[in-house]
Amino acid sequence: MDITPVYELKARLRAVTIAGTNLLGEDFRLKRAAEAMQPLEAASPVFARIGELVRRLLEPGTEGKEGLLLETITLVDALLCTQGEVAVTEELSPLSVDNTGRVINNAPYSEVKAIVDALTNSGGGRYSYLTEMHQRKPELFDDYRIKPAMVKALGASYAELADDVQGWLTQMGSSILPLLEKGFDPKGKKEMLRRVEIIEALAGAEANEFYLKQLPDSEKEIRQALIYALRHCPENEEQLSALIKTEKGKAKKMAYYAYACQDSDGARECLGKLAAKKPHEAIDALCVSGTEWASEMVQKIISELLDKLEKDTAAGVKPDIQEAVIQDLNRLGDYMEALKGKSVSTVRQCCRRIAALAERPQIMKLKLAAYLDQRGNVDHILKRQLARRVWEYLALCPDEEMISLVLELYQNYGNSKEGDAFFPAAMLAKLLSEEDCSQWLWKELERKQFAVQQLYNALSVLCWDAGRRTWVVTARIYSMALEKSIRVLHPSRQRVEGDFLQLLMGEKDGRTYKWAGRLDRVLGNCIPDGDSDYENRLMEYFYRRAKDGSEGIFYYCGQLKQYGFPRCEGIATEYFRNKKQISAWEISNILNALPGTDEAKRAEGQELLKLLKGDRKRLRDTSDTMIERLEAMVLSL
Repeated sequence: MDITPVYELKARLRAVTIAGTNLLGEDFRLKRAAEAMQPLEAASPVFARIGELVRRLLEPGTEGKEGLLLETITLVDALLCTQGEVAVTEELSPLSVDNTGRVINNAPYSEVKAIVDALTNSGGGRYSYLTEMHQRKPELFDDYRIKPAMVKALGASYAELADDVQGWLTQMGSSILPLLEKGFDPKGKKEMLRRVEIIEALAGAEANEFYLKQLPDSEKEIRQALIYALRHCPENEEQLSALIKTEKGKAKKMAYYAYACQDSDGARECLGKLAAKKPHEAIDALCVSGTEWASEMVQKIISELLDKLEKDTAAGVKPDIQEAVIQDLNRLGDYMEALKGKSVSTVRQCCRRIAALAERPQIMKLKLAAYLDQRGNVDHILKRQLARRVWEYLALCPDEEMISLVLELYQNYGNSKEGDAFFPAAMLAKLLSEEDCSQWLWKELERKQFAVQQLYNALSVLCWDAGRRTWVVTARIYSMALEKSIRVLHPSRQRVEGDFLQLLMGEKDGRTYKWAGRLDRVLGNCIPDGDSDYENRLMEYFYRRAKDGSEGIFYYCGQLKQYGFPRCEGIATEYFRNKKQISAWEISNILNALPGTDEAKRAEGQELLKLLKGDRKRLRDTSDTMIERLEAMVLSL
């Protein structure tokens, strides 16, 4: 049955809605559409009812035409909803993009559209909006309507946004792979490079066919990334060997890096030849390899360099070889990069020898220009370099043997000023250990009185992970070989409540320690969901800190507001009590930052008004108009 007249009638009724019912009698198109409906009226009572309603609309004396028009349109729309059909004459084939996500049924279109617009358009404020939405409602980003926009946002001009989106897509798992592969351009720009990195992270060897298919037409950074991705499959060994011979520049480096990841005699022989001719280039390639033969080769290269340094410094560094020793020490610092991810036995043997070498007076006295940073500090001496590296080795490989090695190095070499640099690594080892570390840390702090900044750096890796519902240690480690940072995350086995929490607060047995308040940003990262006792205790602490004075007041107020703390008494008044000069914008900022209920904020505002009225001379503007402005501020709270 042809229902084309119904569609025509619907269009004419919509036109009448816009034009107004007063013009119904002049609408000849509506009359023609009503006539076309007459043959259908015998087919169904619904068609007959529609025809009747239209005729009543067209009669000159009909009253209440507005309601009648609405009833007619509603019935026509309902009818057409039941008459829809889909017909495809060609052969059916599966959709090219499958299983890319789901519709969030309770997601308002306004929210979905706002996210899509922020992902695909330019303009200020969109980055903060997207990060806030992803934090508050991460489930929205799993909607199939948003995922294509996220893939497009990989090419956003704002690099921080593109990097965040890359991380979000990686967390979605393999369901996003078809979207990433669809429309891939091997000659494209940064967006395509990020696509390769996500595909590689999610699929690894399973996407080998994709890498090989895109490689012939690829260019520049995308070609380099595709070559490096070939490391996942042993079947690519022959092609990687050929690429080493044909590629140039960075693409050739990536071929070496990928070949170094092959656990084969051919790869070992190839890198062995490179190490004999150009050990520095070989070390770069070995940095990314996790094979056993790579560990052995790195140990051999470092051991040979240590043999030379031990020999050259055995009887003191003579003037004629000082420059050579400095160069060798710089090389050793570079070679330590290659120990990342290597076997614990290799790391242990090399670190013990490097630490012993660093203790030699001849080395410790080499405070030469080559070791000075831009501020003129002796910052790159060997022991400090080793301490930083050891932290990275542990962060990448937090097993019991590595933890034991780190604590051994701290115990043996941590008693000097330079040896204090081992403390962050030792702290990380304790955070990753099962045994409670709070008492150990109290003793270390009382014994050595570390700089507060060093303590903060050591503990800043600790935070609460809401997704995993546990405390974790997390950090980013830069890979010189790949020229990018690698994020590492491991569960912390420590019980943060109790003694450890007291330590972070700098309070114990009625004493307040000098680091009190300096670790509060660590505390702000360690608030577990659902632990009301812990949260209440921490909020009371932040409340006390907010009332202590001006330092960090906005941070504390932000934390208190985030967790719905109900009070603010004394925060604003204590902040301004001893200030000599006070401006209106400063008062406004503090009042707007206050936590608490509306009643609590107004009460604190009134107390602040009393304080300022009693000592008006401290106001930069002492006029009555200024007082009126302050009163208006308080009333608006």
